[in-house]
Amino acid sequence: MNPTYKTFLKLIESHIRNQKPNIELDVDLDEVFTLARKHNLLPLVYDAASLLEFEGKESMRSQALYNMISQTKRTFAFIKVYNYLVQNGVKPLVLKGLVVRSLYESPDLRTSSDEDIYIRKEDYDLCHDLLLRYGYKVDAASANKDPKDAQAISYISPDLNLCIEVHVNPFGLSGVRKALNKYFRESFDRCITLEIEGCEIYSLCHTDHFLFIFLHLYKHLISYGVGIRQCMDSVLYAKKYYEQICWEQIIAIVRELGCEQLLYCLFDIGNNELGISLDVSGIPFGKSLKVTNRAALLVDMIEGGVFGKSSSERVFSGPVVQVASLNRKKGNVIFGFLKACFPSREYLKYSYPVLQKHPFLLPVVWVLRIIKYMRRTEEPRMVKGLSVARRRLALLEEYGLVN
Repeated sequence: MNPTYKTFLKLIESHIRNQKPNIELDVDLDEVFTLARKHNLLPLVYDAASLLEFEGKESMRSQALYNMISQTKRTFAFIKVYNYLVQNGVKPLVLKGLVVRSLYESPDLRTSSDEDIYIRKEDYDLCHDLLLRYGYKVDAASANKDPKDAQAISYISPDLNLCIEVHVNPFGLSGVRKALNKYFRESFDRCITLEIEGCEIYSLCHTDHFLFIFLHLYKHLISYGVGIRQCMDSVLYAKKYYEQICWEQIIAIVRELGCEQLLYCLFDIGNNELGISLDVSGIPFGKSLKVTNRAALLVDMIEGGVFGKSSSERVFSGPVVQVASLNRKKGNVIFGFLKACFPSREYLKYSYPVLQKHPFLLPVVWVLRIIKYMRRTEEPRMVKGLSVARRRLALLEEYGLVN
């Protein structure tokens, strides 16, 4: 692992432990802060680094402070519109966002660009009307989506500073995501209330919420990738609500999905790399589990940024990895590449609305997509992208996520 990555992790650990960081003096902190931006962790990383003296400190302080104040404003705006929805008959369950930020000692240092809410399907029309009445607009990317089968419909605030993603299916209805929804069918019957920032909110019960956070990480890992922040969220949630989480249920589900090894190693990363002390001896993991290539998983998380799209090569590799991993084809990059080039009508119908009325135009859309991509992508990037896909599939294979 290179010195920049090591320092990035050291600063996160120092923040979690509330200790002065012990880092190499010859590391370029500008590179570390650039990495922190890719993970939406600049305020948190700067908070730890602020105990040190370095060139450009005042400029970095201003950037971190701006991000933190922006997050404070988004949190306040979300609480206002959330209360408005509740007062007018909608009962939205808050997912991640506001809840996971509350796990951190200084919540606004853990920034997020949007807020997710989960509502009953029968409440969607009312929720939609209320958000429009409040001044929100449907994001252009969501305009053609059917809320009944989309993962989320995005609504943008009047000042464009906050995005609210409204879910009627926690994971959407495409590929592996559809199968994940079944674990949350009764979540409204098990929901709880939490008091955060002086506001009473509805949310998933702690077992459901931990499962949702982990499966959200898993979903991204087997496509473009996932960042270190999601790992932090998972381990911190497990630590805070350890006693309220039904670990027998969690292990049964992750074992069924084939990602028990991944969960075990995430907890290991939290304990050994991020400074989050979590005793997992009471969790009924399989006795044969062991730590698998922690360094490779860490590097993959760090390289990819928040959701694995930190470079054009990663963006190119994402659909290839996703298709190959979802079809459980061992190392079959070419299969993934072909499926990514020629996806189904169901996958493309919202990006190309013409397919909803004229499905026979699917081959034409395939050709147009390929021409468009070839025009904006250099051949070396495609080759590097396939190389990234091979490497990432090999990593997923080590964790049992590809047969």
